[in-house]
Amino acid sequence: MAVIISSANYAAAGGGAYAGPGDVLSGAIGYWGMRAYNAAYIGGNAIQLVDGSGLSFTNITTVAGGGLDETAIQTFLTNHGGTGYVDILYDQIGTKHLIQGAVSKMPTIQQSGIGSRSTLKFVAASNQLLLCSATNYVEAQPFTFSVVCNRTSAIATNGCVAVVSSSGGDAIYYRAAAGALFIDAGLVNTVTAGVSDAAWLSVQALFNATSSTSTVNGTSSGTTSTGTQALVSTNSATIGNDGTGGGYFEGQIAEFGIWPGNNSGSFAGLTTNQKTSFWGF
Repeated sequence: MAVIISSANYAAAGGGAYAGPGDVLSGAIGYWGMRAYNAAYIGGNAIQLVDGSGLSFTNITTVAGGGLDETAIQTFLTNHGGTGYVDILYDQIGTKHLIQGAVSKMPTIQQSGIGSRSTLKFVAASNQLLLCSATNYVEAQPFTFSVVCNRTSAIATNGCVAVVSSSGGDAIYYRAAAGALFIDAGLVNTVTAGVSDAAWLSVQALFNATSSTSTVNGTSSGTTSTGTQALVSTNSATIGNDGTGGGYFEGQIAEFGIWPGNNSGSFAGLTTNQKTSFWGF
């Protein structure tokens, strides 16, 4: 199946009072989400939807208020059998789009995933993931990951939400055990504070060697060590998989962003923006 990368992946003016994560904390080096990175991106592409044959597709843009064009999503689903597969999650910062070429491995669009807003649904047994195989990022620690995710059911293996690695490091993923996350940059740190399954989580993680920290829905894990692994050019950004061909995720993902530097001072603002101001969980 041909994958079309539209030239309309741009930052359009507009947005009014909308504030995205990029309005709370600017300077992200990568952002992929089911809403606009910032007010300036309203009108830009967020995802590409494909039907079950892999032959019909459409770009879904962000609209006033920052969310996706839900009317366009419904129209596509109505005209194509009721199921929409996501083969591109656009990088709203640059061109490192997360892509999947096989329909069977594409996440689906989940209408009303959070309230009336659509999210991405991943099924672990179907090996669903989106990844960027192009040269990725060269970034020494410290750096920050931010994700909004929901593991809908516990499974027997760890399930990776987001990773920038070819070896399973620099990642946020759920443990096989219920109610626990791993924050990993070469040294796994287990986080349980604020973590629940079948619930939406706003997760902020600072990777900063022995001064690493994270929050889940605003609850801090305290300071710990997650290892010293940097982001290097041979790594691939991936969601739904651990970057090694395993660790498939069962649940939903709404957004993922990467910021350079120690941004722990912005954790509360990002959490409020995600949990309260926009998604409302």
